[in-house]
Amino acid sequence: MKLKVVMILQLHDEKQKKKVMQTVTSFDGIDRISMDMKEMKLKVVGDVDPIDLVNQLRNLCHADLLSVAPAMEEKNDKTNEESPENTPEDRPEEEEESGAEEEAGGPEKDAALVK
Repeated sequence: MKLKVVMILQLHDEKQKKKVMQTVTSFDGIDRISMDMKEMKLKVVGDVDPIDLVNQLRNLCHADLLSVAPAMEEKNDKTNEESPENTPEDRPEEEEESGAEEEAGGPEKDAALVK
C-alpha cells in the first residue's frame, strides 16, 4: 500500500541534505521525494515502511515523523470518460431545442398548410 510520509528534519548544511536524499533514494518502492528546506520537511510517497525510513535518517540527523497517510492516486480515468459530449447536463438542453423546432414548424404543420 502506498503511503505519504511527512517528516521534520533538522539539517544544518547542504552536505547533510545530500546524505539524507541518498539514504531515502536507496529504499525500494519510493515514487516521489520532495524536500522543503524552509519548513525542514521531507515528504516521501511510495510503498515504504515509515519506521525503517525514520530510523535510517536518525543516523544522519534529528528526524521526527510528522504524519503517515495513504497516498491519494490521481483519477485520470474518470476525467477522460466524462467528455463535454457525454455530460448529462448537456442532453436535456439538446432535447428542449429539438422539441422547440418541432412545435415551430415540424413536418406535420407543413403538411397541414399544403392541403
